[in-house]
Amino acid sequence: SDDDTGVDNASSVVLVNAIRLRSITRFQNNDVQITGNGANGQTVTIEGSTDLQNWSPVGTANSISNTFQFLHPNPPGAIRYYRGKVP
Repeated sequence: SDDDTGVDNASSVVLVNAIRLRSITRFQNNDVQITGNGANGQTVTIEGSTDLQNWSPVGTANSISNTFQFLHPNPPGAIRYYRGKVP
């Protein structure tokens, strides 16, 4: 509403494909395995970052029965952050 009795409203439907990274494990050979839930039947894009500001895709994983797994072979850098996205 505004100061001269004007009123407006709107609504929208939002589809959310929640993704949860359950575990991230670094093996002795430096490979990183990511296991997650969500995005059933869709392709999840895995992105990596070293500073939480700049993100780059590192690969994709298919979510089957609401679970996905991705192996990042020997990623560069000692510290790396990951996130999953559904395009």
